[in-house]
Amino acid sequence: MASFKMGKKDEYQHELRPLIDSSLETGGYGVLETYLVPQSKLSGPRANLELLEVFSEEVDKLGPSKRSEAWQLCVSLSRTESHFSDPREFVAVCGTASLGKIGGSDTYFKKSLRLLRELSHDKR
Repeated sequence: MASFKMGKKDEYQHELRPLIDSSLETGGYGVLETYLVPQSKLSGPRANLELLEVFSEEVDKLGPSKRSEAWQLCVSLSRTESHFSDPREFVAVCGTASLGKIGGSDTYFKKSLRLLRELSHDKR
């Protein structure tokens, strides 16, 4: 019988889901930040784009019933303070990318565009 080896994206998905759920329950994102910062691969030459993709997908999978809480979480993440090349800026990028995903729904489309436009002026 062959054993199944999880790929990196599968690992991220498996690890992120409970952290996202916990953050939605508590209204805080400390557990997410604690996970995302060391996994960010910053201050290296390239951020962890696979993790960024999985994070946005996991937020999008939450669906309409948790959309409001996911929106608030991603707004908070997108406003994480850091300086250029600080691994904490990856937390803000994850929040911002997820706002774009959430913005695909009719309810959050205009709201998302306004916030993404504001965030596009971030000097980092």
